[in-house]
Amino acid sequence: MKIIFLAFTLFLVFSTVVFSANEPEDSLILYMSFDTVDGKQTIDHSKYGNHGELRGDPKHVKGKFGKALLFNGEDEYVEIPHHESLNVDMAVTVMA
Repeated sequence: MKIIFLAFTLFLVFSTVVFSANEPEDSLILYMSFDTVDGKQTIDHSKYGNHGELRGDPKHVKGKFGKALLFNGEDEYVEIPHHESLNVDMAVTVMA
């Protein structure tokens, strides 16, 4: 019984690692974790590369999981230049 439990646990651990190594799917058009900030630019981890420009002076701080951006709520934000991949012509799900 212990061997079956251990085998199942190892399967779960390795299956999540393999899943996380996959490329982002086509329907993911913008994903910014804010773990990586390159100077005044945020990195889009989707395959489209819709990187954003930091406006104002937000701070790159430790977040709940990894890094985060701390905005002052007034004049600090991320501006993402227009790209055709950001056009919505069907149903869309937005998550923040």
